[in-house]
Amino acid sequence: MDKKKFGKVTLMEKLIYGSGDVGLNIMFTIFSSYIMYFYTDVVMVNAAIIGTVILISRIFDGVSDLIAGRWIDTHSGKWGHCMTVIVKWSIPLAVSLLLFTVPDTSIGIRVTYIFITYNLFNTVLATFVGIAHSALPTYVTDDPLHRSQMMVFKMLFAAIAQTAMASAIMPMVNFFGGEADRMAWVKSVAVFGVIGLFFLALNVIFVHERVEVPAKLNQESFWASLKIAVTNKYWIICLVFNLCINIVL
Repeated sequence: MDKKKFGKVTLMEKLIYGSGDVGLNIMFTIFSSYIMYFYTDVVMVNAAIIGTVILISRIFDGVSDLIAGRWIDTHSGKWGHCMTVIVKWSIPLAVSLLLFTVPDTSIGIRVTYIFITYNLFNTVLATFVGIAHSALPTYVTDDPLHRSQMMVFKMLFAAIAQTAMASAIMPMVNFFGGEADRMAWVKSVAVFGVIGLFFLALNVIFVHERVEVPAKLNQESFWASLKIAVTNKYWIICLVFNLCINIVL
């Protein structure tokens, strides 16, 4: 493989790649930080019911992560492996934020609507687009240093976006009518969804896949991959660390 062609990534491309996490985190921070509050205090659904829906959905989400990673590795389109998913699924991801449009009807219909839209956003679209963006450096460069630098920018922009959104969401909701107004939430997530799409569009335009992972690696079985993971001490450390973080959250 030609290192001159596939190794170096410009600073601008790294910055734009990192900004993609602004787009992703603008959308996901609204979902992760406020959806429970919206369901229980605005839509007025019992917290125990919502907790059960989320518990079941988390199981589906864990399975979809494996499916998404496998799909991205083994399927390639016009724009490559990861970018094809980002191009095709980013707009549906933003539209799926309309999970805040829970109808004012019977409890059964509301819970069904919540279950379907919650999983559409979190289990399917956010999972596929998020994993595609995280895996993108692998297909941009074969240089471990440049890949690591791209991930540093990704984490930096993620932290910035999460911090900014923590201060921006409620003022936006209040601007459109207040916390008790369902349409105020819908209008707010629509605005943030468009902003998120802008940063993902920058990735599509300026970040390019150049590396094709050898087919034999993409054809490796799931169980062989799992064995590699569970015998890697750093993977185990990361797993335990993330479990602790999620328990606290």
